[in-house]
Amino acid sequence: MRTASADRSPASVTDPNGLWGYPGGRFLLSMQSLILVGMMGSGKSTIGRTIADLAEVPFHDLDRVIARNLGHSVPWLFERLGEQTFRDHEANELRQLPDDACVIATGGGVVLREDNWTEMRRRGKVVWLRASLEVLAPGSSEVGCEGRSWPTMTGKTA
Repeated sequence: MRTASADRSPASVTDPNGLWGYPGGRFLLSMQSLILVGMMGSGKSTIGRTIADLAEVPFHDLDRVIARNLGHSVPWLFERLGEQTFRDHEANELRQLPDDACVIATGGGVVLREDNWTEMRRRGKVVWLRASLEVLAPGSSEVGCEGRSWPTMTGKTA
């Protein structure tokens, strides 16, 4: 199980054999994807990358896929395109990910559209990551995780 501390230091894997320590653990993830949802700063990318490494499956960070494919950071896209257009791109990129088993870390707003829920459930198991306010609070400042500024958390309108 992965734990997070209030100081936002990297979490440690306290039980690397938890999921994989029983026969067929890796096999279960090899048959379907694991999709992580939750609020910004809840650890989707960090935990997702760790699980993908342990399971030896590909990892896709949906925000990074969008930024790479559109050539700009997510905050830039959000501000310039507006929230609805950004969400259209987000839904499209989710549908375009390979169908092979993988771990997907979604953006915090992917849950706002029912079509995204349908797509995520089609792909595999959806897990909602929860975190305390102490963990989430640093991500809600004007400059969020990894130095990114998020319009929805700064009161700016897109």
